[in-house]
Amino acid sequence: MKRVRVWLRRLAGLVHGKRRDRELADELDAHLQMHIDDNLRSGMTLDQARRHALLKLGGIEQTKEQYRDRRGVPWLDTAFKDVRFALRLMARSPGFTTVVLMTLAIGIGANTVMFSVVNTLLLRPLPYGEPARLLFIQMVATRDRSPQMTAPPDFYTYRTQNRTLDHLDAFYTRPFNLTGAQDPERVPTLIVSSGFFSALGTPPLLGRGFVPDEERWGSHRVAVLSDGLWKRRFGADPAVIGQRITINGEPYVVIGVMPPAFSFFSIDAQMFVPMAFAPGDNLNTHSNYFLRMIGRLKPGVTREQTAADLNRLSETIIAEQNVNKGTAIDAMPLRDALVKDVRQAVLVLLGAVGCVLLISCANLANLLLARGAVRRREIAVRLAMGATRARLMRQFLTESVLLAAVGGAAGLSLAYVSVGALNGLSQRVLPRAEDIHVDPAVLAFTFGVATLTGILFGLAPAVQSVSSEMTDDLKDGTRTASDGRARHRLRAVLVVAEVALSLVLLAGAGLMVKSVYRLLHIDAGFQTDSVLTMQINLPPEKYVDRDLDRQLSPLAYERSVRFFTDVIDRARSVAGVRAAGAINGLPLMGEIWGKNVVFYDRPLPADMNGLSPVQYRVVAGDYFRALGIRIRSGRAFTDRDTRQAPKVVIVNRELVRRYWNDQDPIGKIVSVNPPLEILPKSVVEEAIRAARIPPDYKPDRFTVIGVADDVRYGGLSRSALPLVYAPYAQASEGTTNMFLTVLTDGEPLAVVGAIREQVRQVDRDQPVASIQTMGARVSASVSQPRVQMNVLGAFAALAILLAAIGIYGVMSYAVTQRTREIGIRMALGAGRRDVLNLVLRQGFTMITLGVALGLVGAMVMTRVLRTLLFGVSTTDPGVFAAIVVLLSATAWIATYVPARRATRVDPLVALRDE
Repeated sequence: MKRVRVWLRRLAGLVHGKRRDRELADELDAHLQMHIDDNLRSGMTLDQARRHALLKLGGIEQTKEQYRDRRGVPWLDTAFKDVRFALRLMARSPGFTTVVLMTLAIGIGANTVMFSVVNTLLLRPLPYGEPARLLFIQMVATRDRSPQMTAPPDFYTYRTQNRTLDHLDAFYTRPFNLTGAQDPERVPTLIVSSGFFSALGTPPLLGRGFVPDEERWGSHRVAVLSDGLWKRRFGADPAVIGQRITINGEPYVVIGVMPPAFSFFSIDAQMFVPMAFAPGDNLNTHSNYFLRMIGRLKPGVTREQTAADLNRLSETIIAEQNVNKGTAIDAMPLRDALVKDVRQAVLVLLGAVGCVLLISCANLANLLLARGAVRRREIAVRLAMGATRARLMRQFLTESVLLAAVGGAAGLSLAYVSVGALNGLSQRVLPRAEDIHVDPAVLAFTFGVATLTGILFGLAPAVQSVSSEMTDDLKDGTRTASDGRARHRLRAVLVVAEVALSLVLLAGAGLMVKSVYRLLHIDAGFQTDSVLTMQINLPPEKYVDRDLDRQLSPLAYERSVRFFTDVIDRARSVAGVRAAGAINGLPLMGEIWGKNVVFYDRPLPADMNGLSPVQYRVVAGDYFRALGIRIRSGRAFTDRDTRQAPKVVIVNRELVRRYWNDQDPIGKIVSVNPPLEILPKSVVEEAIRAARIPPDYKPDRFTVIGVADDVRYGGLSRSALPLVYAPYAQASEGTTNMFLTVLTDGEPLAVVGAIREQVRQVDRDQPVASIQTMGARVSASVSQPRVQMNVLGAFAALAILLAAIGIYGVMSYAVTQRTREIGIRMALGAGRRDVLNLVLRQGFTMITLGVALGLVGAMVMTRVLRTLLFGVSTTDPGVFAAIVVLLSATAWIATYVPARRATRVDPLVALRDE
C-alpha cells in the first residue's frame, strides 16, 4: 500500500511541473542567499562567499534534478521532454518532415490496407455462429484431388447416416424468374436443403427458415428473400412475410428475410428456396452431380474424424451402387474453401507491400544519416556537457518513432479511404470484399508497424550519430567534414538493399504482366468483336411438361424449343444483326454440364466406370457463326435439325484427339446417356419401380456430323476438354436456361432494346438478364489476375521510385561531402569527364551489387507466383532482362544527375570555402 501511495504522489508530481519548478527555484535561491550572507559575515569576498555556498549546497542544478527525480516519474518526464524536442525539430525542418511523413503514410497505409484484407480473409472468423465448426464437404478424385460435385441420392445418404455432424446440408444455384405487378426480373437463387440456415447458425432477420417438410414436393413453394431484394422490390415492408409472389410462373409464399450483412460463399444470391425434387425427377439420380455440401461438426469431433466417417459411407455407396469409383470425400474448414483461390495471391501481395515498407525504411534511414551528419556538432556539445550516449540514443529513437507514429496516423487515413474502394470489388475478384474494414486488429497492426518502422529506420542512424569522436566533431564543425568510411558504407548498404528489393518486386510484376497478356491474347476458339450475349431462363413449370418429362419423352420440351426458335428468328430480323443463336453455357463460364459418352464403334464397357467423360452443350440457331467458332470438317447445325430429323451432334477437336486418335469421326454413332445394360441391376430396377425411366428405355443415339474448333469453356487458363454439341430441338434434356448470342454489324449494345422487345413479344413475363458483350465477359474472366497484376505493379512502381530517390539522395550527398576533394582533383588537372566517371563509378558499384543480389532473390522469391502465372516461367529470361534494363536505366539517371552537377564544381570556390 505504501508503494502505491508513493507512485500516486510521483504521478501527481507530473502535474503543474512549471509551478513546482518555480517554487523549488525560489526556495533554493533563498537557501543560497542565506549561505552567502553567512559567508560574507565571516569575512569572505562576494565571489568566495557564492562559491562556498554553491559547494555546500552541492550544486543548484543537480539538486533540482534530484528533487525532480523524487517528485515525479523520471523516465516518463524524460520521454515527454524528448517528444517536445522532437516536435520542435520537426517544425524547424518542414521540408524534411513532409518528405518523411509522405513516405511513411504511403508505406504504412499500403501495409494497413493489405493487412485488412488478410485479416478479413485469413484471420477473422466467418460471420456465422461458431464458424470454427463449419466445414465445406466435397467429393474429390483420388488421383489428383480435383473437386467433384455430389449427386442428390448420395447427399441424402450422407445426411441421414453420418455420426459426426450436427448438420449436413446441400446447395446449388439457379436463376428464377420473379414476376407480378412490377417488371419481370431474373433473380439469382440459392436452392438449399432445409437445415441450411441452422447449419450456418444464421436465422432470418424476419420470419423463419425452412423446415424438413418443405423438402417434400408440393410443400416446397416457400421462399426466403435477401435483404437487398426485400428493400429494392418490396420497399422493406415487414408485411411481406406471408405474402404470395410469383416465381417461375407458380405461387410461392415469402416466409423470411435474411439479415443485411448475410452472404454465402461469394454467391450473389437474392432469394432462397428449399431443395425438392418431383417424383421421378431425373435430377434426383446418380446421372446428375451438381450439389455442394456444408456441415457443422458435433462438439468435440475433429475434421479428420468427419472425413473418415463420410468416406465409410462413400465406400458403401461405391460397393452397392457401382458408382463414384476413384473418388473420396474431403472435408475442409469453410473459410479455407472460400479463400483457397486467392490465399496465395493475397500473401504474395502482403509480402510485396512489406518490401515497399522496407525500401521506405532504407530511404528514411539514409535521410536521417544525412541529417545526423549535419547535427554532429550538436551531438558533440551535448556529450561534452555530460549527456550519455544511451540518453542520446533514446532521443534519436524518440524522434524516429514519433515521425513513424504521425506517418502511421496519415497512413491509417489513407487506409480508411482505400478499404472503402475495396468494398466495391466483385466477389469474383475478392471473396468477402464487403466485409473488409479497419477493426481493432487492424489498428493494433498499424500501431505495431508504425513503432517497428520508427525503430528500423531510426536505429542505424542513431547508432552512427552517437558513435563519432566528440573531439573531432567539436574541432571540425559541420561544414565539410567527412562522414567517415563506416557511415558511407552503411548508406551504400542501404541503397544496395533498396535496389535488390526493387528488382524482386519488378520481377514479380513483370511476370504477372506477361501472364495476363498471354491470357488475353490466347486463342480461345471464339471471337469477341461485335458479339452480344444475354441470359434467358425459362420457368420449367411453364415451359416443360412434367408428365412427359418423367417418361423421358422429347415432347416434354416442345414449348421451350418453340420459344427459343421464335426468339432467334425474331432476333435475326433486327436491323444490324448478322447471326443469332443460343447455348446453355457460354465460353469462360466453367465446365457446367458433364456427361459420359458411349461410343458404338467399339464394345460397350462392363460398367459406368469404363465410359469416357465429356462436357455437354446444347445449341440453337447460328451459335457457331455468331461466335466465329470454325467447323473444321463436316457441317454445322441448321434449322432442319429438328426433333423429327435424324439425331446429330458436333464434337470438338480435343474429343477427336483423345478418343478417336485424330481419326475422322464423321458418321460415327455416339450417345451421351448410358444404356441400361451397363448400369447396376439394382439401380435400374429401383429407377423403373420409381417411374424415373420407362421399362423399354433406350438412350438416343446421335450421328457425328461435324468437328468444331476447341473452345475454352472452363476459362482462358484451362485447356479445352472433350465436348459434345447437340441441337436444342433434339437433346435439350430439360434445359431451359440459355444464353442468346448475337453477332452485329456495329456496336452490340445498340440492339439490346430491339432484342428485348422481341423477347417480350414472345412472352411478356419473360425477363432478359446478364446483358454483356462477349468482350466484357472475357475481360471479367481475367479480373482477378488483372487486379493482382495492377496492385503488384503499383507496388513495384513505388519501389523503383523510392530506390531512384534513395540513389539520387546518396549520390547528391556524396558529391556535397566530396566537394573539397573534387576541387583539389580539378585543381591538379582532372577533367570534367574524370570527375563524372569518378562519381558514376561509385554509383554503378552500388547498382551492380544491388542488381546481382536482386536477381538471386527474384529467382528464389518468384517461385511463390507459380500458381498465379499462365504460360510464363517463374524465371522467364525475357522478363528478367527487361526489368534489369529498366531498373539499371532508372538508377543510371538517378546517378547521372548528381554526377553531372559534380563536374560543375569551381575548384577555386571549393577550396576557398574550405
